[in-house]
Amino acid sequence: DKLEADQLLEELAAENEGLMQKWEDTKAELQLSQREVAALTDRITQIDEGLNEERMARVQIEQQYTAAQENIAELEGRVSSLQQELTVSQQHVNDLRQDQTASDSKISNLSSQLTTVTAHLTSAKSDIAVLQSQLKAKQHYCDNFEKTERELLSENHMLNEIRRNLHNR
Repeated sequence: DKLEADQLLEELAAENEGLMQKWEDTKAELQLSQREVAALTDRITQIDEGLNEERMARVQIEQQYTAAQENIAELEGRVSSLQQELTVSQQHVNDLRQDQTASDSKISNLSSQLTTVTAHLTSAKSDIAVLQSQLKAKQHYCDNFEKTERELLSENHMLNEIRRNLHNR
């Protein structure tokens, strides 16, 4: 029995040693696996951080994109407003050109009329000068006539006195 027990003990010791070796190998594998898991966890963390950075970058890009779209919409509104203002301004320019053309035509017409009036005035001045000259001549004639008439009346009056005197005598 002892032999059997020793043999059993040796078998158990060999088996125990084999299990211990297996346990050591498994423990080494576990530590290796834990290191690999830790490395993978670190890698996953890095990837996750990278993904978070990518997500944040994407969010920023989406915000920039949204801001750009809003800016584009605002600019399109301003462009539309400016186009309307330009259309109104062009209409004003066209209206002003028409007014200027009408004004130029009126100025030309008035200038022509002024030239005609100036010619008439020049002619009238000449006519007035002639008439003034004629009037002076007539006035001179009238003055001479009145003088002569006064002289004749005076002489007539003297003749009448002489006649009366002669008649009374």
